[in-house]
Amino acid sequence: MSGMMSSRSRRALILAALAGAFAAPALTAVAFEPSARDALARQLSTAGAQTQRSAERPGAQLSLRTFSNAALIALAIEKDPAKAARLLEPVLAAQDPATGQFPWLQPGARRVDDTNAIEFTTQAWGPLLLGFADQLPADLRERLSRQAKAALPALAGHNPPVSYTNIYLMNAVNTLLIGQAVGDDAAVRRGRAKLEAWRETARTIGVREFGSPVYYATDLNSLVAGYLYVTEPRDKDMFRGMLDFFWSDIAAHTLQGKLVGPHSRDEDFVFGEGPLNIYLGAEGWRPVDEQARLNPEMIFAFLNMGTQGYRVSPDIAALAQRRARNVLARWGTEAGQTRNLFIEGGVAIGSVGGGNLSSTDKVFTIDLRRDMRRSVTMSFLPTVSDNPLGERMRVGFGHNKVWHPPLNGGMAQRNGWVLGSFDLNPSRERERGGAAFSTSLFVPRDAESISLDGQRFTGQDLQGSGRSVLAVRDGDRCAAIRFIRADARGQIVLTGEGGLPEALRLVIPQDPQSQRSQIAFLARAGRCDAGTQAEWVRQVATAPVQESTDRDTWSLSATVEGSALSLRRSLRSRRVTQLQGGDSAANGPSLSINGEDLTGPLRR
Repeated sequence: MSGMMSSRSRRALILAALAGAFAAPALTAVAFEPSARDALARQLSTAGAQTQRSAERPGAQLSLRTFSNAALIALAIEKDPAKAARLLEPVLAAQDPATGQFPWLQPGARRVDDTNAIEFTTQAWGPLLLGFADQLPADLRERLSRQAKAALPALAGHNPPVSYTNIYLMNAVNTLLIGQAVGDDAAVRRGRAKLEAWRETARTIGVREFGSPVYYATDLNSLVAGYLYVTEPRDKDMFRGMLDFFWSDIAAHTLQGKLVGPHSRDEDFVFGEGPLNIYLGAEGWRPVDEQARLNPEMIFAFLNMGTQGYRVSPDIAALAQRRARNVLARWGTEAGQTRNLFIEGGVAIGSVGGGNLSSTDKVFTIDLRRDMRRSVTMSFLPTVSDNPLGERMRVGFGHNKVWHPPLNGGMAQRNGWVLGSFDLNPSRERERGGAAFSTSLFVPRDAESISLDGQRFTGQDLQGSGRSVLAVRDGDRCAAIRFIRADARGQIVLTGEGGLPEALRLVIPQDPQSQRSQIAFLARAGRCDAGTQAEWVRQVATAPVQESTDRDTWSLSATVEGSALSLRRSLRSRRVTQLQGGDSAANGPSLSINGEDLTGPLRR
């Protein structure tokens, strides 16, 4: 394949990045390096062994998907059919013979009600039957086929909305592959039709579950499984187009090995990383972390690293190398359902036009990237206690996940400028039991210069106000945030306390009884240096801004570099009703970079 890089060359590039090199390696479509594949195989074998050890503990209850995926590890990596049979047994035994459904966990004292159990539990079944059936004992192969066929009605009966991207795609791919494996043509057609519907929705409306370092990996797991195991050429072409689209989005939002910009779902509030890193590392876009603990579901990334796997084309990979990028996208049809990202050198600033996407969303982000190492993302996080990492909540019965209260964001962005607002309702969270409420802005502690209202942070807390200006510089990467309004109950403070060695927090305490706590700001991110920073920040601090409210509307406007940014919000619904600047993604393609339409692969 053209552009192939030797193992020695790629290792040298990765070592250079780890040593602190500022230039990222050239990103091209290459054959997967054996050392990366071997490293992933070792990690997955460890994950599979951990699954087996955990299952042997008295009273253990593991998710059934863990067993299915570990069985795939046993066959694909360890070539151990007996181990695979042992791992599949608790899954097969747990299926309801009348409905084909599964519980989330092994039966036992604990219970988790999650309707997505049918998708996650059967995700490995298509690949097991289509790629590894010859390794399974005949009786197990027949039993798995029979129970896979019984699972098809349960898949058909669960209809996640097309906006629920990871589960919708998993349902469609599982249906298609299992249908193909057991000779059910109706299931194949049903799965194919679902995928076609998703393609059209993504092309015209956009992807609602976008930019997730967690769920993009789940999406890729499904899509590479489909790509690897479908037999019809038209289906192979369909999956290739969908993968090209996803990777175009990922590449456009990747800066020095990190997925930057706003995230619809992000369970790493400080750093914004997740299992997508496995795919980025496999492509050579970031170092492979052999210390990472993997979920067995990343077996699909390993399968894709075989000779028949999907490869990112050089043209798509080149998107991640553009030093200047303006990425625009939609995630719906309503006002504000847009997302923007601006990249200049090692700086990225992104925002969502309006609305809430999940309890783990990041609707505003700034990243100052020195190299490929882990770095703090500047973003806002509201919490119901003084816990900088967010709370945990129960979703359904038994699930515990990190979460944050809704920000109710509204933002207009043009290039490196964002006019932003949050309309929080602290009183809505009283049932969570929190006696406090605050919104924090994370700041990278290792930046060369951090100041609040011109006073440099040197380790002692700095006091601020609802009109403060925060300035951060690291090399030639700069960010400034000027607060236009920050409703606070008590002193705003820039602090190094909170158990985060890599991050500072600008903490805005808010009244937990209040039904409305508003924050408005003007942010800028781009390139400056020690000599030009003062003037660069002064432009943020002195830009003309206006804020006004009437009985129904909250309005904000700013003039930056001769252009207007403005937004209007309903005080009743807390929703954005009008944007100027951040609406530029609403009328063009559902995904573009520097004006270039990136949805072409979905038309194939």
